[in-house]
Amino acid sequence: MTHSNITLSHVTASYDHFKLDDLNFTIEKGEIVGFVGENGAGKTTTIKTILNLLALEKGTISILSQDSVACSTEIKQHVGVVLDDAFFYEELRLEEIEKIMRRIHQTWDSGYFYDLLKTHHIEKNKTFKECSKGMKAKVRIFLALAHHPQLLILDEPTTGLDPVSRNEILDIFRDFMDDTTSILFSSHITSDIDKIADKVILIHDGKIKLIEDQLTIDENYGLLKLTHDDFKELQSLNFLAVLEKNYSVECLINNKQEILFEFSDLEIKTPTIEEILLMFKKGVK
Repeated sequence: MTHSNITLSHVTASYDHFKLDDLNFTIEKGEIVGFVGENGAGKTTTIKTILNLLALEKGTISILSQDSVACSTEIKQHVGVVLDDAFFYEELRLEEIEKIMRRIHQTWDSGYFYDLLKTHHIEKNKTFKECSKGMKAKVRIFLALAHHPQLLILDEPTTGLDPVSRNEILDIFRDFMDDTTSILFSSHITSDIDKIADKVILIHDGKIKLIEDQLTIDENYGLLKLTHDDFKELQSLNFLAVLEKNYSVECLINNKQEILFEFSDLEIKTPTIEEILLMFKKGVK
């Protein structure tokens, strides 16, 4: 019996002169995974490759224990998707979009969809064009949820939402989760990832740079701020990334307890996901 809902094994794909290079990761059942990286790092390309919207050159992708290519039609019935660049015909009313989706998904739940609209004060007779940017983001999410999928794949789902609305959506994602469901959640709003993700995958320049659960990050990752002289003395330590500034050097580590045991006088800050991302983006190994 498999415990994963997504498995990528040695995945390579190219799009518009950009290459995903040998990606390997697993998303377990019951797990929310935050997928982070700067713009152009490969998040959307990875998601589109998982969804068969871009061709897989090498490797394999398993979704819900099935081959993502051979079983694509069956898989779609059990996966909810929100893409950053997805759109609907702007003149359609939300109730008309709902009727279209009802014909596509065998497990579509009209009552649940309309309950979500009502709870968030969105009128079903509005056209998609009449919705604000925040409303459009919510409608996309509700459409992804309304057929009760086992897996959610979300590319920047909270873009355009104010902090209150984002928290409401994160609560909906939490309610969705049980021991069999999973979420792959790409976002540049790293504070949302901090709040909701069990595990973080960081991609940079088409390569996976970090796969860690939040507990490990909290317990073992750290940011050291050193003088240039102190850095010279300690540079034999295993730094993940180093960012030199005019008057200091910032160092990212993943063995905080080890270093504190040896150098108890050092001040080590637990980094946020955003700080880890910036270190991999701007720092050097």
